[in-house]
Amino acid sequence: MNKKTNPGLKIICLNRKASFNYFFEDLFEAGIVLKGSEIKSVRDGKVNIAESYAVEKGGEIVLINSHISPYKQASYSNHNPIDDRKLLLNKKEINTLIGIVYAPAIKRLFYAGKTFGSFEENKDGIKKIRIRKSDKNKIVAVASSSHLDQKTKDWLVKNNIARTVSIGSSLKFCLVASGEADVYPRFGPTMEWDTAAGDAVLRYAGGRVEYLDGSKFTYGKKNFKNTPFIAKGDF
Repeated sequence: MNKKTNPGLKIICLNRKASFNYFFEDLFEAGIVLKGSEIKSVRDGKVNIAESYAVEKGGEIVLINSHISPYKQASYSNHNPIDDRKLLLNKKEINTLIGIVYAPAIKRLFYAGKTFGSFEENKDGIKKIRIRKSDKNKIVAVASSSHLDQKTKDWLVKNNIARTVSIGSSLKFCLVASGEADVYPRFGPTMEWDTAAGDAVLRYAGGRVEYLDGSKFTYGKKNFKNTPFIAKGDF
């Protein structure tokens, strides 16, 4: 971290789990856009960010899944407790934000940013990664052995997948991003925070994530649950 919180400021809410669950590469200070009733609830300490995370939407950074309790004294214009809330960062700061996926067991680190693309760091050094050009007769898919349900099996057969690689977590996105695989179908349940970092690595490596109907994968859904999707390289 290269910035410290102003010691004169009062901390109203803190996510104590974050420092245990994640490694902080950098720290940003951001404003937040709040409605009148939200401001009053925050001043009363009625806010929780334990399950919150931020995503990019239309070139802006939005805080997802924060909870600000309704203000009891509000008359008619009370807020939705789990509304998306815009964070105030300048364009330079937004462009430096990155998605990171790290697999300590195999010592592979993937990271990506809008202005510099996607990279992998391992024992051999650092290299820029990019999706590969797919061979229709040699399509490689990544899937989880623990979530290989019948829908996934049927999809693999229907799409003439030549080989399937089993690997865990967000690394599936990263193998597509690095050109080691071509596609990652996911029919089982996931949450938005399960996919956001891997999605960024794939996106900035030239790939994409789509719903089954071909529409763009989105974030900020009401219950934060993802519906089935396909993460693709040149597939």
